Amino acid sequence: MDRPSTEPSEQASTGPDSIPFLVGTVFHDRYQVVRCISTGGMGGVYEAIHVETRRHCALKVMLPGLVRDPEMRARFSLECTVASNVESEHIVQVFDAGVDARTGLPFLVMELLKGEELFSMLERRNRLTPLEVVTFLYQASLALEKTHAAGIVHRDLKPENVFITARDDGSPRVKILDFGIAKVISRQDRITSSFLGTPLYMAPEQLALEAEISSRTDTYALGQLAFAMLVGTPYWDLESAEEGGFYRLISKVSRGATEPASVRAEKYGATLPPGFDAWFEKATASEPKNRFARALNLVAALAPVLGVTAPGGILTEEAEAARALQRSSVSAVAAPQRMKTVSRPRSSWVWTLLLIAMAVSGVIIGVFAYSRVPPGRQPAPNAAEAAPATENADTSSDLSSQAPLSSSPSSGPAVSAPPIVTATASAPVDSPLSSALVASSSASATPKAKSRGPRPSSKKPKDPLDTR
Repeated sequence: MDRPSTEPSEQASTGPDSIPFLVGTVFHDRYQVVRCISTGGMGGVYEAIHVETRRHCALKVMLPGLVRDPEMRARFSLECTVASNVESEHIVQVFDAGVDARTGLPFLVMELLKGEELFSMLERRNRLTPLEVVTFLYQASLALEKTHAAGIVHRDLKPENVFITARDDGSPRVKILDFGIAKVISRQDRITSSFLGTPLYMAPEQLALEAEISSRTDTYALGQLAFAMLVGTPYWDLESAEEGGFYRLISKVSRGATEPASVRAEKYGATLPPGFDAWFEKATASEPKNRFARALNLVAALAPVLGVTAPGGILTEEAEAARALQRSSVSAVAAPQRMKTVSRPRSSWVWTLLLIAMAVSGVIIGVFAYSRVPPGRQPAPNAAEAAPATENADTSSDLSSQAPLSSSPSSGPAVSAPPIVTATASAPVDSPLSSALVASSSASATPKAKSRGPRPSSKKPKDPLDTR
């Protein structure tokens, strides 16, 4: 684009619905109008310069004749909302929006695009190459995938609303324009359409006032765009030129295509590759359920028909279904394996905790039972276990206190101590060892005598004739 003039000598537009200001006028106190770019059904688009930043931008102002129409004002506002909330390099960026206080006109400010509309490109070149067709449709589909995911249907895809600009490296970049008649799909309510759009690219359901609008309405338009780019003429161009005009065209479009695409293309002087008829029939089917479900699936199916590699690794509907089936099969097989690997450690821990609980319970029960035994009835310790305890000084003290050894007359008659060493009862009465032990136990007065522990029993049966 040439650098615009800022001289306020040229009127921006003329006519009853023209924007009432001259070139050079500062709109909304911040946008200086440079020139009129185009005028559409809803408003005029102007090149403007932001007064403070000096940035060039596109200023779209609603036509004065439509300002009082609430529906048109809502559509104008929707265009701003869609372009602002859906992030895509293939949708025009919106910088500002509002209502001008002086004129009362709604406006929005967008990025200024450099390039040309697809409509003017087709007028200049007539037909595009298969690679260009697939590239443009692919980029447009990327934008539609995001708007459809947000519940927004464009409803007016046509060559005038597809803008071809260029990146810094010179590669083409598609921008989708004019979401002014886009429809936001509600999940709660059935959304019906009013008669909006361009009949040459409109889906049959758009012509039926009670039909439901969905994302497949836009995939229908993509199919018609593909035909127009390859042939250089819209599919329904013959019907639009017939007698009866607009209403005859609407009647035929609502019934769907009755002539194969290749036959219609020959009438326009073009030849389509084999396989295009089947693709076009599905893309533009009268029943939405028979069309491609997604815009990217449509492009993936078209690429091999035109002998072009599908960009970005996109898949056809059949390939997506096969991949989904494969993922579900792998998940079904792997699920039991995951369950086993998780359950084994879990069961081992359960058994470990159960054994620990049983051991702790046994210890608690044993301690409780032992504490319930009366002191006098506690079992005598094993002789082998009691031997080392006699080395202790406290034990010797207990033994001396239990067996007083004093034989003084003043202490009264001598009381024989209870037999502490049980081995004395195990020897025969006439045994020298027995006499020695008895004498030792009665005469010893040393409290620190050490016990060497019980000796092995050598008791013999007593002779019944022994009277001693």
